[in-house]
Amino acid sequence: MKIIIEKETFLENLILATRFTSSKLSSATALQGVLINNKDGEMEVSATNLNAYFTTKIKSQEKHREEILIEPKKIA
Repeated sequence: MKIIIEKETFLENLILATRFTSSKLSSATALQGVLINNKDGEMEVSATNLNAYFTTKIKSQEKHREEILIEPKKIA
């Protein structure tokens, strides 16, 4: 996957999204990671811990659709 975006904007939103993940719920992988969804020139970053939800959109140069669930602490 290759998505071209501003590094500072991405890291800022990724760090903010990590506040909404939960490492205490180890059986649910989706609650430990951040969902990155790219489509139509926008990358959406989403996270939840079942009590709160975070989502934001960042402009990207890629028009194709891709989704990935990542552990944000490994990237940040």
